[in-house]
Amino acid sequence: MGLSCLHLAREIPDEVAAVVDGRSVCWLGLGRLVSGALDELERRGIGPGDRVAIEPQADLASFVWMHAALEAGAGLVLIHPHASEAQKASRVRALAPRWVLPSALPAPARLRRSRRIDPELPLAFAFTSGTTGEAKAAILSRRAMGAAAAASAARLGWRTDDRWLLSLPPAHVGGLSVLVRCLDGRKPVVLGGSRFSVGHLQRTVAQHRVTLLSLVPTMLHRLLEAGWRAPAHVRVVLVGGAALSAASLRRARRAGLPVAPTYGLTETCAQVATQWPPRPGAADVGAPLTGVEVRLRGGRIQVRGPTLMTGYVGHPSPLTADGFFETGDLGRFDDEGHLTVLGRHDDVLVSGGENVHPAVVEEALSAARGVREVVVFGVADPEWGQRVAAAVVSELPSDALREALRAASASLSRHERPRYVCRVRELPLLPSGKPDRGAIARQASGRLEPMGGS
Repeated sequence: MGLSCLHLAREIPDEVAAVVDGRSVCWLGLGRLVSGALDELERRGIGPGDRVAIEPQADLASFVWMHAALEAGAGLVLIHPHASEAQKASRVRALAPRWVLPSALPAPARLRRSRRIDPELPLAFAFTSGTTGEAKAAILSRRAMGAAAAASAARLGWRTDDRWLLSLPPAHVGGLSVLVRCLDGRKPVVLGGSRFSVGHLQRTVAQHRVTLLSLVPTMLHRLLEAGWRAPAHVRVVLVGGAALSAASLRRARRAGLPVAPTYGLTETCAQVATQWPPRPGAADVGAPLTGVEVRLRGGRIQVRGPTLMTGYVGHPSPLTADGFFETGDLGRFDDEGHLTVLGRHDDVLVSGGENVHPAVVEEALSAARGVREVVVFGVADPEWGQRVAAAVVSELPSDALREALRAASASLSRHERPRYVCRVRELPLLPSGKPDRGAIARQASGRLEPMGGS
């Protein structure tokens, strides 16, 4: 019956569907809760093709209501709980949902039967990260999300004891995908709570024998800083949402973490390429998943395949004439077909007529002694157009920090080397977990120190 927890409630009723607050919920128990939520949706006249909004948390109530919308054939308008009130109101106006799903857990009801839903109907409307301006609502069909789950499973595989920790916001495609993958794979989701905490994640992974988890690089960095050593039952740590530096990857692998660098987008229902199994010494994101085509045009990454979104709400089709989606990211393939992502094309700085890819510079600087996190951005310059600047999280004294950065810059071309540095306590992030370059540049304004040297 496709993506249906009600079907699994009848087929594998006693197996675990979710773990929340230290207790397990079986598929039958989940099915009865979802049936109660479906009763309420039907009372409100909500059915296939309708839209319902939700501010999902990584909790049981959100889990139940999201499953109920899936069973009803209604598309989920995903509103991030940390968005501003103005953003929330604007997105609800733009998508005009029939109802905003409640945050309370519904009462259980008699188990209902699943029904067939048109796979072309939207499963979710997910807003893009907004890194390049207006956040648009990508239409993610049931068919595309199912294809993405199958492609992920073909790359990572499933084990009988697998359970996936939901540690990413379910309002973003990374978190939503965990729910869909586990439903498609008939595996439990461990609901990790709404706030990321190093200690809480460590305890949750250990106590509930989590085998797979998804992180953004910032989360991985903080776990490494805390000295985390994953238990032996953890078999994949999927890291994406932003560039994972080679230095962080090396550090993670030295700590014994089974890290799988991955590249994906909202518009592709998450994963496009993933390095799995691990390739020691390689910092690429691996080969494209089965069924996903990736090509480069002028260095820009374009994607085609069954995991692509239907389009954006209220916008013309973004696809090329032959069906490819241009991601806006720059990349390169090696001789074995493994993809390296170089950052967004609109992040490229031009200094003295030469292109500078911030991701390349960040890669070099992240290896510097004493540098915990780093983001590179451009500073306007009347002679050079832009000069390279770096915002750095570090506890080194200023002179020692500049010396470490100069040493790490030796592998870079002259035009790529940072000319200014600013120390920050922490890097501001977008709700997606990506560094907010605009906010970082504004935070650094007036606090830049010349690097010195050549």
